[in-house]
Amino acid sequence: TERPAPSRPGPAAGRPRLCEAHVTWAEESVTRRGTSAAIGYEYAAAAVWTGLRLGELLALRWDDINWRNDKLFVRRAIHRGIVGTPKSGKPREVPMNSKLALMLRELKLKSTCELVFASENNTFLDPSNIKRPYSKALRDAGLRSLRFHDLRHSFASQLVSAGVTLKVVQELLGHQSIQMTLRYAHLAPGVTKTAVEALVA
Repeated sequence: TERPAPSRPGPAAGRPRLCEAHVTWAEESVTRRGTSAAIGYEYAAAAVWTGLRLGELLALRWDDINWRNDKLFVRRAIHRGIVGTPKSGKPREVPMNSKLALMLRELKLKSTCELVFASENNTFLDPSNIKRPYSKALRDAGLRSLRFHDLRHSFASQLVSAGVTLKVVQELLGHQSIQMTLRYAHLAPGVTKTAVEALVA
């Protein structure tokens, strides 16, 4: 007798897909709760609005911010307690939207050290000190589990869906190769029709 083929895990067994509810939650929580909110909310909002990796957020300093032009300069990242260059090996600029700029200005008024996001002892935060409260915040909001890094994917997805070119998204994310950014190409509005029309142009 033939053995039945092994069953493949369903979608629920793999990494959950980002859904709009998570994005809305991350963006609205800071506005609704203020900057005195639990740490999971603030970092989630910063990740959704900038696309920075967690290590880049944790290494961000106040002198990395151009307040006049509302820009962040990603110059370093922290990985396993060691501060080095960003993953791409070079710095980059990321513009701040008005919500992020307001949130950071309020945080700066309370800050007592050079780090934007610091521990109570004004030292670098351990990633676990972010991920645990973040996961709890998701559960409290009644949302399914989602990796913190997926908020970076959300940033990119929203940009591409809004018509921002893949080249610009590559620069904002700090991807070394455009091939890494091409994973979002299917989200570009009208991309299929544009490609077909190119055949008769």
